[in-house]
Amino acid sequence: MVGGKYTGVNGMKTVCIAYGNGCSRSRMFAAKLFPYLKANDWSFTQDFKKADLVLVSTCGVNHRAEKKSLRLLSIVDRKRKRDSRLVITGCLAGINEKILIDKFDPIVIAPIVSEKLDDVIDAKVKLSEIEDVNIIHRVISKSQKCFNLVDRVISEFELSRVFFNRTLGYIKPKKIMRIRENDKESAFTIQISNGCPGECAYCAIKFAVGPLVSKPMETILAEFDAGLKGKYRNIFLIGTDVGAYGVDIGTDITKLLRNLLSHEGEYVLHFPEFHPRWFIQHHEDLIDLFMSAKKKIGSTILPIQSGSERILELMRREHTAAEAKECILNLRRALPQIRIYTHVLVGFPGESEQDFNDTIQFLKEVPFDEIAVYKYEARPNVESEQLPEKIAEKTKHSRACRLLKEFPDTAKVAL
Repeated sequence: MVGGKYTGVNGMKTVCIAYGNGCSRSRMFAAKLFPYLKANDWSFTQDFKKADLVLVSTCGVNHRAEKKSLRLLSIVDRKRKRDSRLVITGCLAGINEKILIDKFDPIVIAPIVSEKLDDVIDAKVKLSEIEDVNIIHRVISKSQKCFNLVDRVISEFELSRVFFNRTLGYIKPKKIMRIRENDKESAFTIQISNGCPGECAYCAIKFAVGPLVSKPMETILAEFDAGLKGKYRNIFLIGTDVGAYGVDIGTDITKLLRNLLSHEGEYVLHFPEFHPRWFIQHHEDLIDLFMSAKKKIGSTILPIQSGSERILELMRREHTAAEAKECILNLRRALPQIRIYTHVLVGFPGESEQDFNDTIQFLKEVPFDEIAVYKYEARPNVESEQLPEKIAEKTKHSRACRLLKEFPDTAKVAL
């Protein structure tokens, strides 16, 4: 480091970009680093020992993701040469910076301050000047090769998860055919926003990503046109909360979708991470739009988290279970073919047996194609940690098991 700028070793500038773990937004950011560093005259290597600068993406959504990130970082730290510099990006950098600094002495750059990379590499071409990479798999595959098979096995191994699976009797859902945004050849990804306007009591991601920043609609439309010209069939619109698009720039998700769906062509839209509050707010317009273009609507994630009115209020989810139930059932009736996924969080502070039964009843009445089951975990600085009546780990475990047994074809563990 010279005057806060990284100049490499003996004037050399070789970088290793390692995708550790994370969501689609994390993958997109890691992919964007390649054209960014190339524009700033850095050369690339997949060997940690040859890199002057090592950038590693991380995830901190829950304890399992954090532990996996830390295991991968330990591998990187052991393998990299001693005079190299380690930069840690991704949500763990914004959620638990202290543990990263204590363990690795890195440069920590959370998503909310990603532009700090410009100072780290003394960038002539700023990160903000680099266009998003829409075809993620082509680039991410390069950064995943930094970790060999043994590294991957070590990062994934966790005794608690083995124990959890054994106590379930190895209950597994049927194979769910789900298109993902990094599927080879078929998927084109457009990040329509960064950040989130929500104040969910349990969520630490908001500290890492910051407030909502929507991408200008004309930029999204230009990227969408490029995807159509490239004949990509599955187009993913991603963001921390896709449904919140436009709140900060005087528009909304329905106006964006109306523009997109007016395009001719053979394509299918997917909407991961669509907060139910926005679907409820816009559901009449959305269902009308979807009905007018049925073949172009593929899947969405509507994370209900709980079927209990009391728990939803404590979670600060800004909608009721009754509203969510009515609107999702209307969507299912209007578009039987759409694939609807959800997330459920068990063991939130104060969750009674009745609250949990309300969630089971909700899931029985509203059919989902996939249910990702999470156990509530304490995360740094979240509001929910101030609530009384913490739920015992044994009870959380039992409730997660019960959900998998109640819905064996659709529920999956998301520890």
